[in-house]
Amino acid sequence: MKWTMRFEEVKVVANGSGLVAAITSLNLLHIFSEGGLQVSSFAFYGLSCVTIDKHVISLGGPVVTATGCRDQLAVVTHVSDCLPSNEQLFLYYMILIFHSFKSKSINFGYVLLYFFRSESDFERFLIRLLENS
Repeated sequence: MKWTMRFEEVKVVANGSGLVAAITSLNLLHIFSEGGLQVSSFAFYGLSCVTIDKHVISLGGPVVTATGCRDQLAVVTHVSDCLPSNEQLFLYYMILIFHSFKSKSINFGYVLLYFFRSESDFERFLIRLLENS
């Protein structure tokens, strides 16, 4: 099945089973079904995002990366500009499509090394952090 959408510049695309997510230059998260319909069947919690309407989520900052697996979507965004110490602050969102949404901060003193789906447990996303000493 082929379908297209037109909106502002897409920065990151992630997919899972039956879903495609696009995050744009305006920090908007669009989630689509495999048939091209925007998904609205999810709940979310957190202060860093706002729903524009029932189909679009405004993220707290520019996207760093995103990945999907089955009905899960994980997104990492910048919280602020780079600090004078060259450290960066990130926020990590976990979205369960048709279920719930959670977010978690990555604190000062840590560097995001990589973000991936666990090969041993497909239901888990792993974040590898390096502590600055």
